[in-house]
Amino acid sequence: LAERWSDECSARVAHLEATTGLLEAMIKEHPFTEMAYLTDVQGTLMTMAFSPAIPTERVTASGVKAGIEFRERPWFQSAMREQRTILTPIYESMLTHEPTFTVATPVRDVKDRIAAVFAFDVNVRDWSKI
Repeated sequence: LAERWSDECSARVAHLEATTGLLEAMIKEHPFTEMAYLTDVQGTLMTMAFSPAIPTERVTASGVKAGIEFRERPWFQSAMREQRTILTPIYESMLTHEPTFTVATPVRDVKDRIAAVFAFDVNVRDWSKI
């Protein structure tokens, strides 16, 4: 699933509006996803989408918005270092305060170089829907 979504992002990475729409569609199709996001290779958040099940005030309070830095996050560092899809250990979601894990994978350009990192957070409570 992560690799398929990464491939879909690859074709749109230069077009943030199209990528945002793709992330929103992914979340709608897979309700176990709390958040989907795309960073550049430096870890700067380019675009994201949130589950409609998460109240707007929680999204706002989280401070997650385009331009914030994720370069120090373990999921970003692992995906860049390993250059493959990774899963994080379970942690408490900053949005729902429920057990969550992150799936992150590099997005490659036509020359097979890493152009971005695509990630999504899976709510453990909902992962039976996978």
